[in-house]
Amino acid sequence: MEQQKSLNALYPFLTLSKSASSPRQAADIVSQATSASNVFIFAELLSTPAIQSLRSDAQFAPHYRLLEIFTWGTWTDYTCTLPPLPVPSSNPNQLANLPKAASQSLPPLSPAQTHKLKLLSLLTLASTASSSSDLTYANLTPALGLTTPKELEDLVTDAIYADLMQATLDPARGVVIVAAVAPLRDLAPGSVGDMIRELEAWAGRCEGVLAEMEGRVEGVKGEARRKGEWDALVEGQRERAEGKWGANVGAGGEGQGFGKGDAMDVDSVAVGGGGGGGGKRRWFGGRGKRD
Repeated sequence: MEQQKSLNALYPFLTLSKSASSPRQAADIVSQATSASNVFIFAELLSTPAIQSLRSDAQFAPHYRLLEIFTWGTWTDYTCTLPPLPVPSSNPNQLANLPKAASQSLPPLSPAQTHKLKLLSLLTLASTASSSSDLTYANLTPALGLTTPKELEDLVTDAIYADLMQATLDPARGVVIVAAVAPLRDLAPGSVGDMIRELEAWAGRCEGVLAEMEGRVEGVKGEARRKGEWDALVEGQRERAEGKWGANVGAGGEGQGFGKGDAMDVDSVAVGGGGGGGGKRRWFGGRGKRD
């Protein structure tokens, strides 16, 4: 979304570049585009014929280099002493005619340009950092031409509110925690090869992780298979044991226990008598009394 917004904001300057009739007009377009608040992508403008013509112009070549820095460079690129700009092979003698100041210096920046270049530099540093330890206050402050942690926090806050990045400030640890960066920086010439190598290395790491995951999946499947075999063995043993026990119980019930014709031997005991057979028996009412 931010990329499309920036492209839409760049469109008027692309239109102006088509009608630029002099190097000065082209240089003015560079100044205007790099100062515009919503323009953060410049590669398309850089490639227009009017701007390309500045590359070998004795007076305005620094404007071309300035637009290059806004396209894919950083604040450090601007502040460092720059070597002379290369000249197309069709004009091999033109570099000799460039004044030294024009070939090695850059135009001064307005406050708006300064702020934008620092925002763009912050995006580059955030997107190329290998870990959060690279985005410390101590590292970012000098890299962005700032002097205090407060200035860094204000710059990061501006980038967040402009939807250029998603980040959190951690003043206690002195770290900027970045979650996402808008894809607004263009690729410098020659960087495609480095990107391809990084992608190939990333693909190799992904293949290694995938192979490890597949190995773990196969291990889980093997463990599940062994468990299933063990469960089947236990179930078979249980069924055989239950069948054998049931057969034994059925066979024992036929010869043991009591049938209908079985008699129960019970000793008869006379009422009021003792336990012995030779005891005396009395008849009530005085009859048949026996001692």
